[in-house]
Amino acid sequence: MRPNRLCKAILIGISLFALAEIAAARDERSSGSDHRDSGKETIVVSVWAAADSPSEESLSRGFAVAGLKATIALREWQRRIASNIQIHLPLCEPCIAVDSDQAADAVSLATLAASTDADRAALQQLLNLSENLRRWSDALVEGNRKWGLGRYYMSPTALTDDPLFKKSEQCAKFLAPMLASGRLAEDRSCQ
Repeated sequence: MRPNRLCKAILIGISLFALAEIAAARDERSSGSDHRDSGKETIVVSVWAAADSPSEESLSRGFAVAGLKATIALREWQRRIASNIQIHLPLCEPCIAVDSDQAADAVSLATLAASTDADRAALQQLLNLSENLRRWSDALVEGNRKWGLGRYYMSPTALTDDPLFKKSEQCAKFLAPMLASGRLAEDRSCQ
């Protein structure tokens, strides 16, 4: 079993165990059994309760999933370039093109999945991240062609000092948890 599948299986098992405990506590409460005698206190959380009110700031599930996949693809594209620079390997333009195309496909799928105003607001942040990464990557490829990447290879802080790299990295770190939560939020790094 692959590690990702194992993690998912463990999480599903934990979730099912938690649901079983909640159901058992609900059954005991409805049957009238009293836990005060045992010295333990049972806290019952009703996971099936309706939300107070539907929020306009909630992302649709389809978009949140597609946006998260796009964010991951964008982060992988950035990480591969950064890793090559950090270990002093030359940039591989065909590899960068493949990563760029995969990220663009994932962003296109997220664009198609955007169905609400909150989705479209989050999509704009995702598109900004994609554009910033494309500009950063294109500048590196152009610098590579003109032998202008010496500052990246000579300085250990060149990447972290690069404002476009830093902005893209911060935006990606913000977007992933925001999309995973399903709640719209905004961050300066994504504008």
